[in-house]
Amino acid sequence: MQKLKKRIKENALDGVLLFFGEERYVLGIYLEKTVKTILNGADSLMNQDVFEGISEIEKVIDALETLPFLSDKRVLVLKDMGLFLKKNATKAEKLLEAIENIPSTTVMIIVENEVDKRAKLYKKLLKDSNTFEFEKQAEEDLVQHIANSLGKDNIKIDKATALHLIYSVGFELEHINNEIAKLSSYLKADSVVRIEDIDSLCSKSVENRIFELVECMGSSKRQRALALFQDLIVLKEPPARILYMLSRQFRVLLQVKLMQNKNFNRKDIASRLKLPPFVIDKSIRQGNKFTPEQLKKALRECLDIETKIKTGRINSEIGLEMIIIKYSQ
Repeated sequence: MQKLKKRIKENALDGVLLFFGEERYVLGIYLEKTVKTILNGADSLMNQDVFEGISEIEKVIDALETLPFLSDKRVLVLKDMGLFLKKNATKAEKLLEAIENIPSTTVMIIVENEVDKRAKLYKKLLKDSNTFEFEKQAEEDLVQHIANSLGKDNIKIDKATALHLIYSVGFELEHINNEIAKLSSYLKADSVVRIEDIDSLCSKSVENRIFELVECMGSSKRQRALALFQDLIVLKEPPARILYMLSRQFRVLLQVKLMQNKNFNRKDIASRLKLPPFVIDKSIRQGNKFTPEQLKKALRECLDIETKIKTGRINSEIGLEMIIIKYSQ
């Protein structure tokens, strides 16, 4: 983010900017800073338009020509409009044509979760050095962030415990900060965070709960696996998302096992799957509880259950329970 920090500091923010990536919390912070810098104290109500949904594209093009009100510049923010999806290619092309002559008084900021880097729009913005990707922070950076944040309250945490916190609550910086606040409120100054503190105080991420569920399945702890599933239902986690996450975990375990069989090392596996090394370590241990054939079969059955749920042939909760029971034997 050094490039963007420099641009904000120098107020060198013109034309069309693209903010994208999975780290939405940090993206949101920089989006706010960028808009504030562009408007430079001017009325945001009169000089900022926010658009969501691809159906708004004509309104966006019309708004390009609107002049700022008592300000040097105005800002258009386009949020999650799917401009890089194939189905929206025609509308993206219209926007691409329109921004060729964007007025110097208008700055457009496109915000997307994912982009197709082969798209014409992306290549255009890349050429102009106006693309800014917000990736999930690296494991080491998150560990340091946790230590620094707790350190402000004179609370210490070692690396292993910080990793346990990350794995428990997930990689979203916003969630991590919320859990750090809980620990800081609970623990006294000069204390040391223990794993027990995290387990008793912090809210586990869905990913962590799914990982534990699969762990129980692989260890034949059927009742515990079903109890974890019911916990997710009580927390109002949609069954479709649980099935997706379950399939994803089976897929990761299979990929890890296949790469191990080809003599890939831990670092290579982490790089190829874009997962932190400590998650790979846990996946390797968990994967030892299943054979590749079991994992392939489980993936096929997850797909079959998904089809049956979508076509109304089976209740979603019953379908998931069937998979959990079968692979907890």
